[in-house]
Amino acid sequence: LSVPGLVALALSQATDAELRRELVQRHSGCPIVARFLLFASEHLQCTVEVLQGEGQCESVTAPRMVAMAAMRGCLGIPYRDVASAFARKSHGSVIYAGRLVDSRPDLDAMKAELERAWGDQGG
Repeated sequence: LSVPGLVALALSQATDAELRRELVQRHSGCPIVARFLLFASEHLQCTVEVLQGEGQCESVTAPRMVAMAAMRGCLGIPYRDVASAFARKSHGSVIYAGRLVDSRPDLDAMKAELERAWGDQGG
């Protein structure tokens, strides 16, 4: 396995508490980012690893793009910070995700529901 593969394997075997600690450490400068990633993963019924992973099939990319677009809307942070939170190399990924989500009614509805749920819980 590659190093990213080993990291993904280790994270997949981590407990929720361990994963939360890792996220808080990784995003210590902005704990709201870690909180949003956890919230989005639970709401979209996937893992944080899926949201931050490299997978290209739609079952993986759709939740990732919805979460990226929603994070930008909910937190109002710069594109580069959203890209960093999702382990993307470029802020262009976030711009693309936002445009694609806006153009697809099914994904736009998922984003709206995630944003609504984030607001309802006091995000």
